[in-house]
Amino acid sequence: MQVVAFSAQHCLQVRQLLKDSDSDWTAAQFENELLQPLAKFYVLIEGELVLGIGGFWVLVDQAQVMQLFVDTKRRRQGLGKYLMNQLIASARKEGCTAMGLEVRAKNLPAQHLYGGLGFQICYRRPGFYIEPSDDAVVMEKKL
Repeated sequence: MQVVAFSAQHCLQVRQLLKDSDSDWTAAQFENELLQPLAKFYVLIEGELVLGIGGFWVLVDQAQVMQLFVDTKRRRQGLGKYLMNQLIASARKEGCTAMGLEVRAKNLPAQHLYGGLGFQICYRRPGFYIEPSDDAVVMEKKL
């Protein structure tokens, strides 16, 4: 298993992963990240198979996590933690001193994952998510 930079060759598999997913993002949104100079996106692969995708934007000295997604059939196996640790390491290499993210208030497993990696809850953003409606829990970690 390894984490590599997201590229156009991964788009078809990312589209397939998203078909039966609960991700808020569309495949087009992920593909658009390939064009963004501030974006640092990576895929988690096993052999040639894409199991997850995640990334952040470098905003001066802070990494803002934009998305972390693991194949719904492969959750609860430590893959999200593995991918997130790689994002943290990459953000440090980019010179970031902090990493922030928003997570759905109802997504307790994700909050638990991030908390276990040292992220602290900063505050809530009421009504941040539209479909379905939910608050965002804003979390941050010093790097």
